[in-house]
Amino acid sequence: MFEHSIKVPRHYKIAANILKKVSTEGGSVKTLLYDNKLRHFRTNVLFALITETIKHAAHIDKIFDSCSLLKNESRLDPWLAKILTAELLFGKKTLPGKSKPEKTILSYKEQFEKYTDDHEDDLKSKDQ
Repeated sequence: MFEHSIKVPRHYKIAANILKKVSTEGGSVKTLLYDNKLRHFRTNVLFALITETIKHAAHIDKIFDSCSLLKNESRLDPWLAKILTAELLFGKKTLPGKSKPEKTILSYKEQFEKYTDDHEDDLKSKDQ
């Protein structure tokens, strides 16, 4: 019998959608966050997640390039991948769900950490 896939937690999907709109169409995070269409009760969580992802976007892109994540996982939404990676590396340091995108990102965790350890000086100089 066919088993339905486990859904990605809603706040990650909303954060990825807002990040995509901010990056491609412009607009502010706060404006999009409080937009009626994307209404969400945990706006503080979403705001923190999106701003951390934006803050570390260049680093996340380099990590993805180094392990060819987006080439190897062509079905993975790149915006969702950035949100999940930011959560894993710079946020809670864990991903709670068992959805396919979360499992995919977790399977690359060691490569992400190795790259981060090897380029720790680059990270510190950009954060200051």
